[in-house]
Amino acid sequence: MKGTPAWMKAAAAVAVAVAAATAVWLGARQRDATDASVPTLEAVRVGLPTEGFFYVPLYLAMDAGLMAAEGLAPELIQFRGGGASIAGLASRSVEFCICAIHNAINATAKGTDITLVGTVTGQYASNIVIREDVAERLHITPETPIADRLTALRGLRIGATGVGGGTDFLLRYLARKAGLSAESDFTVLFLGSGGAVLSAFAQRRIDAFVYSSPTSDIGLLRYRGVLLLDMSRGQFEDLRGYPSMALSARRSWLEPHHDQALRFVRALARANRMIHDEPDKAQQILRRRFASLPQDVYDAAWRANVAAYPETPVVFEQNVQRALTFLAAVQNQPIPGAARDYFDNTYADAAVSAIR
Repeated sequence: MKGTPAWMKAAAAVAVAVAAATAVWLGARQRDATDASVPTLEAVRVGLPTEGFFYVPLYLAMDAGLMAAEGLAPELIQFRGGGASIAGLASRSVEFCICAIHNAINATAKGTDITLVGTVTGQYASNIVIREDVAERLHITPETPIADRLTALRGLRIGATGVGGGTDFLLRYLARKAGLSAESDFTVLFLGSGGAVLSAFAQRRIDAFVYSSPTSDIGLLRYRGVLLLDMSRGQFEDLRGYPSMALSARRSWLEPHHDQALRFVRALARANRMIHDEPDKAQQILRRRFASLPQDVYDAAWRANVAAYPETPVVFEQNVQRALTFLAAVQNQPIPGAARDYFDNTYADAAVSAIR
């Protein structure tokens, strides 16, 4: 298997089709300036470190027309990992970033004006998949205790996304819990996209990988993978309920764009509501974005992640404190300030109130 999987091409095709349709529509709008009843969609750029089910609330807000209903046309820009994504936000390449919560916290601690404005995924949903032959050699079974699963990382070649991203930090944290060194006890290959990870897995260039759905589900269902840690369902108690993916923005952008930010978060809040109140409808709407995924893979990915999406985008102080503690452990140094310094619920609170 080489290159980008068909499902990822299909997702990109959906985005291109939406953009093209929007461009045609806007062109028609410009030609018919007398029709003042037709709104103009405002472009807003959103940085993402990867692709997949991490971003379902955003995808649904777009594909169900919730963003368009708010007058917005998000442009998704994929970076190579969370570190690059948050750097793109800091450098004003994008208006929003949906990336690991620790990326935003680190950026704020270093003096940028980045702040958390919403929760997107409420579990640390980067699953760890190992090859079946490796699992057999290490005697990994469904009954294997978590402590033994962590020590099984020793000596493995593990595929991940990018340096400083959620997969990198997860491996560092798990290594610390197992008494291992992330620098010397296993090898991490930063491969970027899910397609590159699956290609390396299929060719046995890596023994395991850490990635979100549907990449992890494809590894399990198509490439004889075994789930070492089911993070989507909170199997690892230390990080159960950890808000891995968050919406971030620059305070200097938010202040003059308050209304646009509010409309963006309100669309996410409506998507959250649909996921929990009308899950079948949400799953059906999203099917086109993942059109080239086999039905069994799509269904497995949905089941694995649907409970990980929060009911609202509100950021909770105790969860930010968990992220500060996590970061301090991974980086071996305390994070300055209090949890309250790192988030702003102005937009999420207003969005939730508006749709009640």
